Amino acid sequence: MKSKFNLMSIVLCVAVLAVAQNSKTGSVNSSFAGTWEGRMNDLPGIDLTVTDGGKIGGTITFYLQQRTDNGPWHVTDKFTTALLAPRMEGQTMTFEVLHFRSHGSSELGPNVKFRLELTGENELLMHKLDDPSTPPMKLTRRPAETAACERCI
Repeated sequence: MKSKFNLMSIVLCVAVLAVAQNSKTGSVNSSFAGTWEGRMNDLPGIDLTVTDGGKIGGTITFYLQQRTDNGPWHVTDKFTTALLAPRMEGQTMTFEVLHFRSHGSSELGPNVKFRLELTGENELLMHKLDDPSTPPMKLTRRPAETAACERCI
């Protein structure tokens, strides 16, 4: 009887530790989890989806904007790719993305590296690390119900 009690105690302790560890990991990752959007020229510029199912991951969509002869800006294309080598440390997250040498090309160049800096609960700055002259882009978190509705359409 005593050995069954000891075994149950050990199993219970292991379960409590596992739950505590998962909740700790989840709380760190949840600060970046969600769908974020960045706008330029009142049009979509970037959509970023960060997932945290135990391992951080996600996708990013870049929107190509063009205009002709001082006309209005418009989106002409978009490119979606997976986040590569995502890493979180405190209030920052870094990742890389594939980069093609030119639009429509199948020839890959070096990966492009980014850093996300959490500046508020629903706001972050995205820095392009390879080109410090590029100003950071502000991204805002979409409400969960909006992101879910857009996937249903």
